[in-house]
Amino acid sequence: ISDAQGLVDGEALAAAGVSFAYLKVSDGRHDAQRHSATNARAIIAAGIPVGFYGVLEPYGPASVPAQVANFHQRYLEAGVYATLPPWCDFELAAGLSGLAALEAAALWCEQVEQVVLARPMIYTGPAFFSLLAHYAGPPGVPVLARIARFPLAVAHYGRTIARGPDVPAPWQDWTV
Repeated sequence: ISDAQGLVDGEALAAAGVSFAYLKVSDGRHDAQRHSATNARAIIAAGIPVGFYGVLEPYGPASVPAQVANFHQRYLEAGVYATLPPWCDFELAAGLSGLAALEAAALWCEQVEQVVLARPMIYTGPAFFSLLAHYAGPPGVPVLARIARFPLAVAHYGRTIARGPDVPAPWQDWTV
C-alpha cells in the first residue's frame, strides 16, 4: 500500500480476507508517505500484520547509506511496531551495470538489517533479477551469495499463478 491508495479501511481489508499488508515508507532518499502511519494503525487495529517497504532507487551503491537512513527514519516515524520484516522493493536499475545494481540491493538489505534488527526480504521480478545476474557475470557470484541470505518476495502476475512463480537464482524457493 502506498499513498496512491490513499487512506485505507483496515476493517474492510480484514473482512475481505487480507492476511498481511506492506506499506511504502520511502522511495530512495525521499518520499515521505503521508498516509503510511495512519494506514498502518488502521490495519493493525483490524488484526492484520504489517510491514514496511522502501523502493531502492538506481543511484548506485554509493547512495545506499542515504537511502537506508531515509528508510529507517520513515520506518521510525510511522510510530507503530511492524510485525513483518522490512522489504526492499528492487525493480529499478536504469543506468547501472548489473553488478552495481545487485551490489546496491545487497548493501540495502545488509544495512537495513543492521538498523532495523530484522532480516529484510527482497521484492523483485524473476526476469529483471535474472537479467541483472546475467549482466553481472562471474564478478556477480559473490554478490548473489550475499543476496541469497535474504528471503524472496517474488513479483508474480498473470495466468500462470496456479503453478507458482519462477524463482531466479540464487534462491531455491520464494517466501511471498
